[in-house]
Amino acid sequence: MFFKLSETVENVKSINDGWVSEKPGIKYSLVHIDKSQGLWVTKVRFDAGVVIPAHLHTGQVIGFTTAGKWGYPKDNIFFTEGDYCYEPAGTFHEVEIPKDNKVITEAIFLLWGALITFEDNSSTIIKEYSDATTIENEYITLCKEHNVQPTDYIVK
Repeated sequence: MFFKLSETVENVKSINDGWVSEKPGIKYSLVHIDKSQGLWVTKVRFDAGVVIPAHLHTGQVIGFTTAGKWGYPKDNIFFTEGDYCYEPAGTFHEVEIPKDNKVITEAIFLLWGALITFEDNSSTIIKEYSDATTIENEYITLCKEHNVQPTDYIVK
């Protein structure tokens, strides 16, 4: 069976709008939520020197770096503008944005499943849990709190 593009293709025209921040040095804009697949797509901006503590991905992650540099310094793996990143489900790591970055780092991430952040780089004490449902709720709340017009993100 074939579909007409006009009936099936969706477009988020405001991908450069709707930025919110819950943590210092990190802003994000929601692009797509598909709760049936556990998928959440965000465009993220990181300031230089930001460290994202140890976390676990229960599903795969795909990332496209559009500006700056970020990576996994403990493994000496870094991504710069134009780079593609794939993380299989079960990946456990820290993320760091180098302090000497001259531009804001920007990337688009497609995440399936949950992102579980742990206390003090342990793998036993859960500090935060995020998935398609919680990230959508957080995004809507932050937009309202900061009087930000949310993106016209795709919901499935």
